[in-house]
Amino acid sequence: MFLPVADQELVAQICNLRELSPDAQLAACKALKNEIIGHDEKKTRYLECDGVVVSLVQVLQDGPWSEELRTQAAVIIASFTSGCAPLVLNEFVRLGIHRVIVTAIVEADSHKVQYMSALLRTLAALLKVNDTVANECIEDSPQLLKALSHHISVPSTPLPVVSLCTPLVPLLGRSRPGVQRLGEDLSEPLAARILLLTQQYLSQRDRIPSIYTEPLASAVFALSHVVRHSLAMKLLEGEVGTAGTNWSSGRLLQDLFLLLRAGDTQVRLAVCFLFSNLHLHMPASQQLEIARPLLPVLVPMLSGPEDTDPRVCKTLALLCRDHIDMATLAAEARVIELACTLVTSRVPEVEPSNHCNQLEEVIADALLLVAAIGMHKDSFRARIVDCGVLSHVIKIMRMKTPPSGDPRARAVRKMKISSCYLVRALSRSVSLLRTGFVDEEVVEGIIELLDETPSEPVNAEPDNMDQTEDGESPNIEDLEVKAAIMASMCNLILPFSPFKKNIFERGVLQSIIAGVNSDYTPLRLNSTWALRHAVLPPDNDDRLIEEAMGLLTCKRLLTLLGDTDIEVQEQAHELIRNLMMKQANFVEVFFSQVEAREFMQLLENKIDIISRQHTETVAENTATHSSSQIKLAKTVNEKRQVYTRMLSAIIYTLAHIAAGPEEFRFMLIEQESILVKVAEFTGHRHYDVRAACAWLVINLTYVDNNNDRECREGAKRRARALVKLGYKEKLDAQLRDPSLDVAERTKNALITLEWLLNEN
Repeated sequence: MFLPVADQELVAQICNLRELSPDAQLAACKALKNEIIGHDEKKTRYLECDGVVVSLVQVLQDGPWSEELRTQAAVIIASFTSGCAPLVLNEFVRLGIHRVIVTAIVEADSHKVQYMSALLRTLAALLKVNDTVANECIEDSPQLLKALSHHISVPSTPLPVVSLCTPLVPLLGRSRPGVQRLGEDLSEPLAARILLLTQQYLSQRDRIPSIYTEPLASAVFALSHVVRHSLAMKLLEGEVGTAGTNWSSGRLLQDLFLLLRAGDTQVRLAVCFLFSNLHLHMPASQQLEIARPLLPVLVPMLSGPEDTDPRVCKTLALLCRDHIDMATLAAEARVIELACTLVTSRVPEVEPSNHCNQLEEVIADALLLVAAIGMHKDSFRARIVDCGVLSHVIKIMRMKTPPSGDPRARAVRKMKISSCYLVRALSRSVSLLRTGFVDEEVVEGIIELLDETPSEPVNAEPDNMDQTEDGESPNIEDLEVKAAIMASMCNLILPFSPFKKNIFERGVLQSIIAGVNSDYTPLRLNSTWALRHAVLPPDNDDRLIEEAMGLLTCKRLLTLLGDTDIEVQEQAHELIRNLMMKQANFVEVFFSQVEAREFMQLLENKIDIISRQHTETVAENTATHSSSQIKLAKTVNEKRQVYTRMLSAIIYTLAHIAAGPEEFRFMLIEQESILVKVAEFTGHRHYDVRAACAWLVINLTYVDNNNDRECREGAKRRARALVKLGYKEKLDAQLRDPSLDVAERTKNALITLEWLLNEN
């Protein structure tokens, strides 16, 4: 690009700084700074000149540079990053400029405010555009976290530096390992800083806005992203902070509650967001105590000037997702209509050529809020459809995603993911599936979105897992979208759905199987869940099952039963249960590919784990709760329901095996070890487990042909074995079960046992 002669001379001076005198070096940098600040076109021209950026970066490294020259170089680089295109910023990352910036931050004195501020702004810009920067900072630059911890916690750190340090926390914590590491290093320094800022803010509460508003809100948001369970318990129980940090969690919690009435909306929102994360660490019975006071603070923000802040909807979604009471209160406050308006009024403003991350973030989080409320009741779902949001969901699904590396791509993908989860929530309603969705092109939108994302091979070979058909590893963001698509599919392919036939005619089965074979856990979970629903009786298609099992194989199913993720295990057990329940010869096919002894041993090991989990839960529920015990209780409580559903699926699987050919009933009755353990669950707290135990006895004592003496004798032997294992005695205790279904099944099981035992 053409440069005037004066500019060419300035470029030459910048590229050859080492050859200039100190005064000339400083004069050249100041001249360049004055040229580019506020002039994006000039920034572009200078960036296209080879050597300019490299020369400035060298000034930040070791060398004979004056302190003032380093400051000028840092300010120029920060100015470049604030005005250049994403492709240029990615080029900065490719050149490793972020590593130089990180080293400079670690070595910098926080009291050199202009220099430090410029470095922090540059790092923030690079973190926003490229996830690899955050990963490198976490993995390869431990000194950066120590430096941030020091600057945040030391009271003498200048306020502008604190204000720029805290926004780096959520940017660095985009990955799960990043959040864990940041939580370890920064939770308590952030808490100490928040306590100090809160006291300073409250001392100037009459001044709105206060000089402490932005740093306080930023610090609270940062803590919300990385708060660890131990710190959450200290805050909630009012324990004293760690020695050396000079902060009291009891005092901090009191001050945070005072901030809910602060004059600054930014501060109120930040505190609500922190409380919405803190309440997740509490026992379920106590979560509403913190959640309820937040609703009156947040709801007015949905229709005020703050409605452009996506964190309003995100906070409300966190509060409503797991609590039907909170969702009901939100619905009564017309949150559904307010959130839908945020979507319907803003989607038309989103144009491929004019993306605005803030706008798209608001839409994405508003959709998540609507989904969080809609998942609870049919009446909520009907109100969502009446708001006309579905047509906008389809438009979002069909929206073209910017290329990878473009920062706008993340926001567009987030909108698509949120749209998928809203579809999943709405499709929980049978009536909506048959009415509200019929006139909408929801399925077409999902299929088009599925076709847009890169596809993986469908085989289950370990070397080919999570590779695209071109042999490359898929982008993690593409996998997130694929996982959301599979989540939306789960209810659309249920037997009563009018869309099931159309979906599978479009070749979706191969995508589901590819997801089941994925190494990405959310995709593997949702795909296994979808496949479980695809084969669900009563109207499953044998050809569909045969095609699915031809692609998946029974051995891969066995691998899923031992998956590292407990929820994947649960869905795999449910999948096998559904397959055995309907398809007549699946039991025979399964055991022709899988050794019965290996399968039974796997089920027995799983039952042992579930039994231990039940014992831990009972012991924990009788204990007094210290902070560590509350953590265990919460963990156990979260897993208990999954384990219960898994146990039910395991026992029903055994019952379906017993419903197969006679040889499998004899194979089962020989498994005394597993049958003894199952007998202990005939009095389980959940009726579905008790019913499964009764069905197992009914099927094990079934006589294929009453006229066949050999069949009757075989059934008698099995009946005597069951009595010996204690089943009759345990079933007698369930004859008056509060569940009519369990009582009837138990009665039938006992009648059959008595008949076989007493027949001559």
